[in-house]
Order: sequence, then C-alpha cells, then structure tokens
Amino acid sequence: AAANIATAGWLSGYSSSSSSSSGQQQQQLSDHAQLSPIVLHSWMVELSQPGRLQQLQADDLAAVTAAVAVLQLRIPAGWLDGLVAALQQRLIQCCPAALACLSCSLPLLLPRGGSLRLWRQLGAIVQQQGVHLSASQLCEVLTVVQAADLAVPTLWLKQAMTKIQGSLLKLNLPQSSRALAASVALGYNPPKPWLDTYMQRFRSGLSELNPEGLVDVLRALSTAGVLPSHDWLTDFEKDVGRRFGFIGPVELSSTAFLFANLAHIPSDTWRQRFMSEALKFRVYYTGNEVTQVVWSGVRMGCKPDEQWLEGYVQQMHEQLKNLQAYQIAFTFAALQKLGASFEPAMIDDVLDAYALRLHEAQPSDTALVLVTVARLKHVTSYKWLEDVLDSCQASMLQYDGPELVTLLWSLAQLHHQPGHEWLNIFCEASEGRLAALSGSQLAQLLYGFAQLKWEPPAAWMEGYLRQVRAWLCCRCLWSLVV
Repeated sequence: AAANIATAGWLSGYSSSSSSSSGQQQQQLSDHAQLSPIVLHSWMVELSQPGRLQQLQADDLAAVTAAVAVLQLRIPAGWLDGLVAALQQRLIQCCPAALACLSCSLPLLLPRGGSLRLWRQLGAIVQQQGVHLSASQLCEVLTVVQAADLAVPTLWLKQAMTKIQGSLLKLNLPQSSRALAASVALGYNPPKPWLDTYMQRFRSGLSELNPEGLVDVLRALSTAGVLPSHDWLTDFEKDVGRRFGFIGPVELSSTAFLFANLAHIPSDTWRQRFMSEALKFRVYYTGNEVTQVVWSGVRMGCKPDEQWLEGYVQQMHEQLKNLQAYQIAFTFAALQKLGASFEPAMIDDVLDAYALRLHEAQPSDTALVLVTVARLKHVTSYKWLEDVLDSCQASMLQYDGPELVTLLWSLAQLHHQPGHEWLNIFCEASEGRLAALSGSQLAQLLYGFAQLKWEPPAAWMEGYLRQVRAWLCCRCLWSLVV
C-alpha cells in the first residue's frame, strides 16, 4: 500500500477558507476514506517501516497524521516519536492548508497516546521554526499551540502576531480570526494597531466566518476588552443598510448574528428590510442558518408578519433532520417567542426529532424545549416526557439555577408529576444553587412544587427560607439607600 493515500484532495477539506468545526472535518475526511480494514492495516504497516515517515513530503505527513487520527488506526510502539521527528524536519515546508490539517488532527492523535513529552517536543519545534514561517502558516500553527496548550514565551507570541499583522489585509478572515482567538487564549492580547487593522478586515469579510468562528472572535475581543463600539456598530449597520438588495444570504445572516451577539438593536427601518430579505432567502438557509436567523430576530426585537413566521416554521420543519439538539431547541423557542403558530402534529415532529438527539443535548437545550412546549400548552406524549425526564435526571447536577427553575416551572405548567425520586434529586441539585436565584425565580420554585402537590424535604425548605430572608433583607437595604 502506497503512502500516497495521503492525497491532496484530503488536504483541500482542511483549507483555511472556513472555520468549520473539527467534527465536520472528521466527517469530511472519513467520507474520503471508506477503505477496508485490510488496506488500512497494510498502509499502517508500510508507514511503520524504519525511515518511511522521513521520506514523505510535508503535506503528505499532514494528511497521514489526519488519517491516523480520524480513522483511529492502531499505532505501533514508537510511531508517534517517528512522526514528531519527521514533523521537526518538515514543519517549515508545510503549506497553510497542511498546517490547518495538523491543527485539527494532532489534538485528536496525541492525547490518545498520553504523549505529553511529544507535545512539549512539538512546542519546541514550533518555537524554533516560528521565525521562518509565513504569516499564513503562523495563523495555523497558533491554533496547534492553543489546542495543545503548548508553553511558548510571550515574546514568541508577540513576534508571531507582529508578523501576522503585516499581512492582515491579505489573509482570509477565518485565518486571522483563529490567530486572534488563539493568541488571546494563550494570554497575549494584541496591541491596538493590530486590532484596528483586524477590524478593517472583519468589517469587509464578515460573511467568511461561520457562527462558531464569529462567536470565538467575539469572545476573544471581549477578553481583550476591545469589542466593537456602539458607533462602530451603527456605522456598520448603515453600511449594510445601503447595500440591502445586493448582499447575499450568508452576509445577511452573519450581520444579524453579529448584532444579536453584541445586543445591538438596529433601527426599525433596518429590521424591516432584514425581515424582508431573510424571507426572500429562506429557502437557501439550512441547518444552523435557520437557527441563526430566527434567534437573531428575537435578540434584535424584530416583529415579523404571519407570512414570515409561516415560512420559517415550514423551513425548520423541512430541516429537522439536519438540526442538532441545540439548534432544534433554539429555533423552536425563538419562533414561539416571535409569535409563530404551530400545528400539534408539527410540534410532535419537532419533539420526536429532539428525542433522537437527547444524547447530545445540553441541560439548557432541554430546559428550553420544555418551557416552549409549556408556553404553547401542547399535550406531549407520556413516553416522550418520561424519556426527557430520565435524561434530565441523569445529568441533573449539571443544570444551573435558572435552568432548574425553568425545568420545574415547565413541569408544573404541563401538569406532569415526575415522581418522588426525580424530585428528590431535583432538590439535591438545586439546594446549592439557591443563592444564585432572583426573587421571582425563588417564587417560581415554590409555585412549581405547589402545582405538583409535593413538599420538599425539611432541610431543603430551611435553606430555601434562609435564602428568601437574605433576599428580602437586601431589598430592604436597597430601598433605604435609594
């Protein structure tokens, strides 16, 4: 079996033109590697021959690394040492796409071998070769450094970011965005001139970022204390507004998502045009984009008409098979919040799709689905609700205070008694989170228990009453100050 199985076609899936998640990249690679176990074993045997890895070109080494990591091939003893040694000789020759490939695959590969020593060795390689890498290569190497939490000096980070700054307007936005996020995560905040140049590129190329990439950038900018100002957002809003009718669906949804994340409320005219354009582009939105548009509509205070709501309810229904658990939860809740009407059969379809993804759902997702069902006054099937409650019980300690309140309130509205065991676990999970609740949330807890006709344990009630007294004292003191 030839080592040339590491083909250039695989690397194209890892190019820096997008910020796709590692899960999507793994799937993409797997789709290109539907090979029999015998072929893969033979290939691994060939690559394990002495000196074989050192014979490969840099880009082929990157593809080999990705294939071994994603396909979870058995690694012979000492193979990782040979791989890192080969990378030491070839790292500087890797194209940006190959480095992007390494940034995704190395974190999958090395932890499985418990290879802290190899990570340190790779960190040393990065430091030695960094001065010779191009700006594009450095963007991808910084992602590797962050993923592995490699110990690199602040001076090295500063020099790397300075070199990247000189090419910021030429690099694609996902590349420079990954560099920014990695640098901030590693403890180095770029100086103002760097960030000013980046924001120029950000403004002109926003549609290049997918939602996950945009959130990472905003998190990094927030950590660095340089989120876009109100004036910047207002100018950007006017710029986009002048181009309505000429911008595409991706730029439209990305702009709305940016405003939604930064709590920027555009003008009434802008929001009306956004609604009109989003309805026109509805059929082009799939999966995450549907969630992005409707959630942004809620956050921006949009008031869509019946045609818009019917269109997006239908689009969500058609895309259910493509939505993840959190996307189903957010889209369902956002459409209800915007005033959409759902046929009972359609709600059941949404709930059935969510049930199939319970294994990937977070506590906030389940709480959001349940509260939406409660607000719609929909009668769910007993089995669906019991399956969801079993999932909640298994992860109850992961819920925060507000999520627990929402969970109990929803059950009270649905008039569903989950049973003594479930409620006792609920009390155990909520007892340590009472201090984080507001007065209305504390009241909702007691309301929920009353509706379910269940009395919490005495110890829980003592803690609850202590927290209520503390909250009332704070309110009294505040009223005296005011």
